[in-house]
Amino acid sequence: DHSPRSCFCTMSRTTAGDSHLAGARLRQLKKEGFVRIDNWGIDVAKLTQEVNAALGRRRRTGIQQVYRASLPSLRPLLEDADLARLLHMYFGVPARYDGNMVLHLSHSVDESTYTSALWHHDGCGRRLKLFIFLHNVSRRGHP
Repeated sequence: DHSPRSCFCTMSRTTAGDSHLAGARLRQLKKEGFVRIDNWGIDVAKLTQEVNAALGRRRRTGIQQVYRASLPSLRPLLEDADLARLLHMYFGVPARYDGNMVLHLSHSVDESTYTSALWHHDGCGRRLKLFIFLHNVSRRGHP
């Protein structure tokens, strides 16, 4: 379990020093508003088990959300020095982890039942959201 407001840079003991990889990702993040990272170093099978436990045994239809689920498999992400460096470069200060939300969208969910499926702005300023898909997701679909 991860305590809220954990500092990425403190956990990973990194500095804001530039690296080629972090610099390229920072340019994409500033230009496109997102950066795709294909491997977070997370055991996805174990994370999937933790997510399923958080969601419980209820029938999975519609939309299910669980806030601040216990997801120990996220630790490699929270200790990732390259990610901490990228976030430090983006924010100009060490980033802070405020928790997680597990979101499950069933196949019955579409734009008419889940308006956030359309593009939207959260008004979150310079906060970042990180999405970890537990299933393959195409550019035109969902898991």
